[in-house]
Amino acid sequence: SLDNRLRSPLAVIAAVRAAVGADFAVGLRMLGSDDVPGGTTIDEAAQIAVAFARAGVDFISVSRGGRFEDAARPAVGKAAYPYTGQSGLLCMPTHSFPEGYSLPLPRAIRAAVREAGFQTPIGGAGRINSAEVAEAALHAGDLDLVGMARGLLADPDWRARARESWDNNAWDHSPLKNPQELHLINSDNGVGPVNITLKAWADSRGQHRSDAMADWILANGTMSTVHMAPFPKDEELTMMLMNDPKSLGNVSDAGAHLQMLCGGGENALLLTSYVRDEKKMTLEHAVHVMTQKIAIHFNLADRGVIAVGKRADIAVFDLDEVQRREMIKKFDVPDGKGGTTWRFTRDAAPMRLTLVNGQPTFENGAYTGSTPGEFLVPSRPVLAMAAE
Repeated sequence: SLDNRLRSPLAVIAAVRAAVGADFAVGLRMLGSDDVPGGTTIDEAAQIAVAFARAGVDFISVSRGGRFEDAARPAVGKAAYPYTGQSGLLCMPTHSFPEGYSLPLPRAIRAAVREAGFQTPIGGAGRINSAEVAEAALHAGDLDLVGMARGLLADPDWRARARESWDNNAWDHSPLKNPQELHLINSDNGVGPVNITLKAWADSRGQHRSDAMADWILANGTMSTVHMAPFPKDEELTMMLMNDPKSLGNVSDAGAHLQMLCGGGENALLLTSYVRDEKKMTLEHAVHVMTQKIAIHFNLADRGVIAVGKRADIAVFDLDEVQRREMIKKFDVPDGKGGTTWRFTRDAAPMRLTLVNGQPTFENGAYTGSTPGEFLVPSRPVLAMAAE
């Protein structure tokens, strides 16, 4: 029941008030709507807000959505992120939503609280992205407090504080002081520009780097991507590690961070830079690093080398054709709602032929339709040994 659901938050409010005293502001944030089937509706939220006002909170901030129930299914071993479903989109709207689209929620809650005889200030947010929208909402009685995020990026006072912070509070080696190391690589709405450094963008506009960053995010959306430049490598140490028989290379978690990439496809540099261009390593050793060393480490005795009786997992390539491709954005990942979302990826190196257990899966750049692979799972005896 609603009364039972209120027991826990009301107990928390009472405990916090007892701890901080009557002269300390205590407020809370609540959802005006869960935006998922079976979730809290605005009518229930209004009753909940009245109970909070009766309990003596000093302000109530109203949000919406951002639920786990409709979040995208996370990768194995990863936590769900509650802003990946439809309710998350309603919580953190894109530029396509109308200004002030969530104002009916704080409006209804404020009306219920006032009708119950309380003057508790009610706050709201959601595409209140200009002073004009905020003023109109305040004058209309939709809310008493305005919550702004992206809209504040256009505030001159905030801009001045940001410039001062970037100039005087950031470490000298921080990318905030080295805008040439920040790459604007992906626009959420396609406005751009992309594939340009923050320094180049700021210089082209004659702006302070923090102002240039704020303007770019305002134009492109907060779901756009800014990458740091790769850290410098110790080439001598890198070679020592790749030559060490006990080291393990060609392993990446890029598949768990599809909208960040995190190095996916960088292994092509082993063939292009280290073997072909700089001749720091033989082709045979590079292939060993990418195949047999890994198989040995994970105790996959049936693969990793071309030999009679082994699984024929083979890639055929022309070294002169192999390239490390640029990152591209593809909308081909299931979003859990019947549609697709995007990921970063790279085009193939290319390989002339890819065999999995002897069956061609890609040939001359085209997918053959064959799916001979299978997931590797630990057997029960191995799990038992690990437990012991």
